[in-house]
Amino acid sequence: MKKIILGFSVVVGLMTLAFSANHDNSGQNRGYYKSSKASGFHRGFRQHKGGIFHLVYQLDLTNEQIDKIDAIKKEHKMSKKELRSKMREARKNTSTKNSILSDASKYMSADSFNKGIFTQLANEKAKEKYEQRTQSMKERRASKISKMADNLEKIFAILNTTQRVKLIELATK
Repeated sequence: MKKIILGFSVVVGLMTLAFSANHDNSGQNRGYYKSSKASGFHRGFRQHKGGIFHLVYQLDLTNEQIDKIDAIKKEHKMSKKELRSKMREARKNTSTKNSILSDASKYMSADSFNKGIFTQLANEKAKEKYEQRTQSMKERRASKISKMADNLEKIFAILNTTQRVKLIELATK
């Protein structure tokens, strides 16, 4: 019985040792942040996201630089939220007034349904909708590129020359 208990405690001890060897319990920051201020879940989570912010957070940043970049990112998020809310409102306002059903009196009456006129009107509406959608996509894309350029310019102004060189290296990998 003593041999079984001894064997069991050895197995548990080895498992505990193996488990603790795989984890860094030193309390040091892991991930992209190097400063002491940059600890915590919300800052470490950023390492999984892409884009320019992903690259910038890999640099050796000071606390002041981190705060400025966080402010730029927060401003960027707020502008995206505003754009989404505007798009939702626009979608609500165009529910049925632009649909083919708004012209129902042109292709149907109490006695008949004219399939040819319905098809023609539906095709015209679809073409108009497609042109509007592609135009709005082009406008949104141009706006997005402009905002990306503005953010990159702000971030570039915050970084020193060695950080800029490192950012360029990271971006070209």
